[in-house]
Amino acid sequence: EMNTRLQVEHPVTELVTGRDLVADQIRIAAGEPLGFDQRDVRPRGHAIEVRLYAEDAEAGFLPAAGRVIALRWPEGEGIRVDAGIAEGDEVTDRFDPMLAKIVAHGSDRREALGRLQHALDDTVVLGLTTNLRFLRWLVRQPAVVRGAARIDTLDATWPARPAPVEIPDAAWAAAASLLGPGGWRLNGPAVVRLVADAGDDAERTVAVEAAANADGSPRAAARDGDAVHVDLDGRSVAFRVAPPPDVDLARAAAAHAHAGGSMEVIAPMPGSVLAVHAVAGSDVAAGDPLVTLEAMKMEHVVAAPSPGRVAEVHVRPRDQVTRGQPLATLEG
Repeated sequence: EMNTRLQVEHPVTELVTGRDLVADQIRIAAGEPLGFDQRDVRPRGHAIEVRLYAEDAEAGFLPAAGRVIALRWPEGEGIRVDAGIAEGDEVTDRFDPMLAKIVAHGSDRREALGRLQHALDDTVVLGLTTNLRFLRWLVRQPAVVRGAARIDTLDATWPARPAPVEIPDAAWAAAASLLGPGGWRLNGPAVVRLVADAGDDAERTVAVEAAANADGSPRAAARDGDAVHVDLDGRSVAFRVAPPPDVDLARAAAAHAHAGGSMEVIAPMPGSVLAVHAVAGSDVAAGDPLVTLEAMKMEHVVAAPSPGRVAEVHVRPRDQVTRGQPLATLEG
């Protein structure tokens, strides 16, 4: 097989050999001699590269989208970052999910891996979900540290349903402090009730004054409109003021649950509707395909979570959907 383009991992070759492969390609295209031969290429040290992706590793590595509101790249000896994003950029579902390549070089593999671990710890991306938290975990796994990783290593080590990220008190406090003064209370401190998009939609009431004076702070936090994005172990978690309770909505939900009710099937990722497999009025079994979504060169089939009847289909082929948007309604 002959592949005449640069590979994604070409920075590894460049760091180890000291050659600028892009400059060498341009020189060849211009009809100039390379100016060196194989004997002049002397590998030195070791280099390791990771790909930073707009993917949600905790949700089966599905594509993610959003606007980059805060960004910090690592620096230091042996560290190289080839990035394709900047603060303010909108990451959509129409392109490849790779955001950057983070590469570390050292005199040997141990030094290169140590530098890469520190580099990932210093990286911050706020505003959208990335695989940064997963990468930090991966480069510390014993199989990777020993150089014994195989194609089935993740199947044996990465849980099928990873636990939601834990939200420390300092993160709630930082979000409350950035979101504003909170609600007024007679003879009591101002409080704000927040909801966090951390996989389980956690909620908490936070005293604003106490939050402003709280000890400790997360690695990074930034406000964007009505949301505050906080870095939690490499994952960007959005905090918002929780909506007020809706008594009528709660009553209707309880009635539906008691009667078997209906269920909204939502999009697990942003993307385009490639195909709609279900029609209103049809019966489906658990696992039957309802809709196929396409995003970032990936197809994902959204299946019925339980048996029921399709009450309504909310999308058509070629529709663009956002994560969490209803695709169909099932009645149990």
